[in-house]
Amino acid sequence: MRNFILLFVLVFSSCSNEGKKQDIPQLSKAELEKASAFGQTFSKQSFEALSTELKKQIASKGIDSAIFACQLMANPIVDSIAQNEGIEIRRIAKRTRNRKNAPSKNEKHLIKLMERAQSAGEKLSPFTFLIDSNTIAYYHPILIQPLCLNCHGEPGVSMREETYETILNTYPMDKAIGYKLNDLRGLWAVQFDKSKITE
Repeated sequence: MRNFILLFVLVFSSCSNEGKKQDIPQLSKAELEKASAFGQTFSKQSFEALSTELKKQIASKGIDSAIFACQLMANPIVDSIAQNEGIEIRRIAKRTRNRKNAPSKNEKHLIKLMERAQSAGEKLSPFTFLIDSNTIAYYHPILIQPLCLNCHGEPGVSMREETYETILNTYPMDKAIGYKLNDLRGLWAVQFDKSKITE
């Protein structure tokens, strides 16, 4: 996994600084530990806030209600956590349902590298690095869990056909289906100023 992280940082740096020769900034061991803990805190908080809302909708009104709630409430829930902390939190999708969750060019590279690592039998772990001298990026893989299959599984197999019809009515350009348990669905991305771990 360590070689994988180094490879991504090199790819990210080369894509971000094309035509410029720059040293890749590094975090000290202590800074890395603090930054990783900080990123994990807010990716976990965002995940739990979304999961709680979806489970509540499913329990009270069913899967279809959860689809509409996700469309209307998911990004505002995450944005409110980010704004309260003065950071950026995004969900990045390998295959998009909501286009707001599309990965950047660099993040597409990251997803491909993670898929290769997973195919090679490596356990995917979060990782943290400096984008520039002041900005830290934390990435946490999102793996498909049993609950996710209700809306991201294979229609007629792990997902009801009726649910898929509702999804297509809500997201006509949906690509986020066909997943199996533990597949890589995407990433939590948390970006924050380095001062957040030195305050």
